[in-house]
Amino acid sequence: MKFKWAALVILLVCPRVPLLAAQGDQFPDLSLIGPVAPKGRVQDKAYNPTLPVVTSLISRGSASIPYLVSKLEDGSEIKGHVFDFWPKVAVGDVALVVLVDFFTLSDGRTSTLPGLEWDKLLERHSSDQSSWDLLASYIRAHGRSGLQKRVEGILALDRETYTWDAKEQCFRLAAAR
Repeated sequence: MKFKWAALVILLVCPRVPLLAAQGDQFPDLSLIGPVAPKGRVQDKAYNPTLPVVTSLISRGSASIPYLVSKLEDGSEIKGHVFDFWPKVAVGDVALVVLVDFFTLSDGRTSTLPGLEWDKLLERHSSDQSSWDLLASYIRAHGRSGLQKRVEGILALDRETYTWDAKEQCFRLAAAR
């Protein structure tokens, strides 16, 4: 009985604590990611030490990749602060940021998958454009479904498999068999 009351108190006091599955197949609610540091990757503990949503995705390994791709079309707005200087953030935006970061080496610049770099993926033509504005422009031109199709084409999940590189803290193409 004490456990049930403790859980209820946690939910009431900390409503943004993601309800992660009881270690089942359920994925975390991306809208509960909370504030993300303005530098580093989402998976970098030095910058983002307390992001349970990210920890949960990493623990699920490569199964997180198709889940994140499936969320790219989700335009549901997230209430509260997520990314600095973004006037509004949608679940699909979080999915994209996490996905791109999950394929970025620890140097914070080099992608392990050509084409999945933020600027290339979203067709940056000007360094004057903010990340949020670049994404919004791409979505206006191609739609969220167009973004999802582009990412699916780059990932080629039907032909490729990915593994988590514990040293670099990112996904890489699995070694050929």
